[in-house]
Amino acid sequence: MTEDLAPMTCRASWQGIPFTVECWPVYDGQLVRITITSRGRQPLPVTDTGLRICWLCPEDLALYAGPAAFVLEWIEWAAAEKGWTGAQLSLF
Repeated sequence: MTEDLAPMTCRASWQGIPFTVECWPVYDGQLVRITITSRGRQPLPVTDTGLRICWLCPEDLALYAGPAAFVLEWIEWAAAEKGWTGAQLSLF
């Protein structure tokens, strides 16, 4: 596994929640690791913890205008699927 290359880092926001997307080529470029981290670890439709890692083929990522565009579309899809409102439940 080669992870000695610097990641491509993008910043974006969704419904006022800023997040960072890091895109790492791994396994000699055969896969791409996408890391999503929201500021303050705020939940997003694709993660309850504010951190999410996914793997995909470079060819799949090439269908989008970059890693941030892929993540934004994924978030929109997940929000629609879950009926996500952004409201957090209180334990107390």
